Amino acid sequence: DKPRDKFRCKAKTRYRQVEQPCTVYPENDKVKVVFDEKIRAVTPGQHIVFYEDDIVVGGGVIM
Repeated sequence: DKPRDKFRCKAKTRYRQVEQPCTVYPENDKVKVVFDEKIRAVTPGQHIVFYEDDIVVGGGVIM
């Protein structure tokens, strides 16, 4: 199911990256992700994966 309201989770944009806390804001068929701290080198075409504890709750391609 698609989320309707913003939610908190952790996310990774790289395989070996430590999960980073963030807020996800659903916007139609896309989401806006705001990390608590600045992360570097987020690049269009990469994937982002969202986690709650050790469970993958979503993801997508960065635009």
